Amino acid sequence: MSLDDVSYASLKEQIKALLAGNRIDEATQVLERDLWPSAAPPEDKSRLLAAVLSQMPPDGAAPLLERLRARGDADAVIDSNPKIMFRAAMADYRSGLLKQALDRLDRGARAGDLSPMAEALRADILNRLGRTAEAVTAAIKALDNGLDRSSHIVRLARLLLREGRGREAAAHLEDALRRWPTDETLLKGVNRLLAPPALLAPLYDVARANFHEQALSDRALEELLRLALQMADDETVEKIFARIPSGASALKPLGHDLPPLSTRLLDDLSRQVQTVARPGAVATLVVFPGLRNRFAGLPFHYADSLFEALPVNLIYLRDVANRCFLQGISDLGEGQQETAAGIKRLAATLGAERLVMLGVSIGGFAALRYGALAGASAVLSFSGPTKLYSLIDKPSDAPAVFARWEMGEFGDRTRDVLPDVAASPAMRAILVAGETNEEDVRQARRLEALPNVAIHLMSGVDVHAELPLAAVASGEFHIFLNEALGLDEALGPLDRP
Repeated sequence: MSLDDVSYASLKEQIKALLAGNRIDEATQVLERDLWPSAAPPEDKSRLLAAVLSQMPPDGAAPLLERLRARGDADAVIDSNPKIMFRAAMADYRSGLLKQALDRLDRGARAGDLSPMAEALRADILNRLGRTAEAVTAAIKALDNGLDRSSHIVRLARLLLREGRGREAAAHLEDALRRWPTDETLLKGVNRLLAPPALLAPLYDVARANFHEQALSDRALEELLRLALQMADDETVEKIFARIPSGASALKPLGHDLPPLSTRLLDDLSRQVQTVARPGAVATLVVFPGLRNRFAGLPFHYADSLFEALPVNLIYLRDVANRCFLQGISDLGEGQQETAAGIKRLAATLGAERLVMLGVSIGGFAALRYGALAGASAVLSFSGPTKLYSLIDKPSDAPAVFARWEMGEFGDRTRDVLPDVAASPAMRAILVAGETNEEDVRQARRLEALPNVAIHLMSGVDVHAELPLAAVASGEFHIFLNEALGLDEALGPLDRP
């Protein structure tokens, strides 16, 4: 169909009417079937494509743009409109097509068409491609051009820290904390900053002063609680607990009864590898945290007290690259194989070569992967996935939080630990999931046919992040851990879904 058959004005009104009626699928169909093959000027196609994309969820934008690109002239149409160019770059970014997204944004930069938001996206992509110095320049440009918001300042601070410009990072964050004392996003960003205690201390002082002077939301209090825990400030922790309802805290399975501070370790968020040696250790326990680089919300100097009575050495790991441990731990070796070899060498140095892996959430996936690669005797995983989703291949019924855009950078085999566990029959794998958390149960069930896998479903737990602490509170944590370490009699057949 061409404009000889149906006028462009008619198609334009038809698409607008469909969008006004929230009939996005039909509007998309008319755009693809009728408007796109027509002789309408690129700028006119661009305006209507922008209107369709503005109502389309991100997971629908990428397939649409790919279909249009297949027709040959899509890039000219897309690049003629800065808003569509940004949306197209974002769709590429979410699909893991980072270089394609960067090429598009670079064309916009040369044309002088990048908005501050687009410049910030360009900074993020440059960083993820390892071009950190260029990423800092782009992030500063976005800030100078008006992107003065807490989320962007947090991203800029992370980039500066990665470039070794910690004082500049701290200065930006301290200024932001003084300007926006109740901002939840800002407090969350400070919490996720993998900075040494000396750099965090002045930021914490400002945040703690805000706690005494400002009315903070429960979510902001939760973030401040995490920061106080990281700074090992038990006095402020108790004061925050007095103001935040226990049911609103991610630590609620413990109530307000935290493990005591470790006598052996003061956690440093900037360190990828931290160790604790114990004379007479029978094994080395390797701990893989979740995406926030804590052990179920606890800094390592609180989590370590859970292990102090055990005859084991400890290796605590952090994924500073934020790639779900798929790129390895650079302080131990480049890539997964070298990281596994580094773990083995470090365990031997500590004096106990037998390895047992412990992981929570995404750390459970890593524990299974590196357990298989390093020849561990056992793995204990709490709420750990066995297959990582990208935004493209996430099952439709899986919660969005279980999909990570950066997984698009990795192949399907890299994101699946089932073959690893199957190829390691001597490795005992204990998978623990909340009985009523459908996705966690589904992930565990993928491995249930393997003879070296035991699955335990904990009743009364439906929140993914709460499972490890619920197990601590119930006493089951140490039952499972002793089983993995071989310190107790075998538990016998575990519950299977």
